[in-house]
Amino acid sequence: TTQIDIGVVSDVGSMGEAIIDSNVAYVSATSGIWAMNPGATSATPLMTTEADRISISGNYVYFVSEATDNPSIGKVPKTGGDAGAVVTLASGTDFLTLPSSISADTEFVYVTDEGDTTDQSSGKLIRCPVAGCGTNNADAVILSKGNNPRVVFDDVDAIYWGERVGRIWKLAK
Repeated sequence: TTQIDIGVVSDVGSMGEAIIDSNVAYVSATSGIWAMNPGATSATPLMTTEADRISISGNYVYFVSEATDNPSIGKVPKTGGDAGAVVTLASGTDFLTLPSSISADTEFVYVTDEGDTTDQSSGKLIRCPVAGCGTNNADAVILSKGNNPRVVFDDVDAIYWGERVGRIWKLAK
């Protein structure tokens, strides 16, 4: 295995996650989401507010923000042309406590919300349409409750998530 330096994204703050899509690296951080072509000397900011975890589907980078004052689920265009044009899909401390992972397909966004990490019965796995969770998050579906879910990913057939205690789950789409 050969390690290749694809560049530096400066002033990102604390990094959250990096993923590659169509030869573009997307990086989430406390300072936002950045897009960078391998070998480039600079990165394009797609947004400049906190993004902890990211997922890509179609023309959007989907993200969760664990900001304690207003945790949220959102999306931003993959192109730099609309930098800062964030679409909030869901938000609010009444709905989200500690969103920690996100996965998106062409129809839905799946998010794990750990809930209160001192209470193993809290947390949930949420599904929202990619267009948004609706007024007051009414279009969100709770697919599972409890056990502090931490990570989520999906394929064409199922959604998979893991809990803080180590158990892994699968649910057919």
